[in-house]
Amino acid sequence: MTQLMHDKDILVIYGQIRDVLSRARVRALRSVNFEMVVSYWEIGRLIFEGEQRGKERAGYGDYLIRACSILKCYSNTISYKGRQQKLTQKKCSYMGFGG
Repeated sequence: MTQLMHDKDILVIYGQIRDVLSRARVRALRSVNFEMVVSYWEIGRLIFEGEQRGKERAGYGDYLIRACSILKCYSNTISYKGRQQKLTQKKCSYMGFGG
């Protein structure tokens, strides 16, 4: 016959399970955040290098950002202006952090 666990034992195991899940969530969020930062930096690099084409300064205007915004390569769920702003932010991030 199996011995029933005491309520206190059940609560201890329950707390341990919650701790394991909580730590896993934190690790997952850190991993996702890291990957998002890396992808944003890479998007900024692609835009910057695409606009510069080896020159010291880009040509007049942000043609690449406008074109990508129209083509919806960033997102279909936000407006044209919103996509343009997001892509510009990625470019500025790249330029400010290692570009």
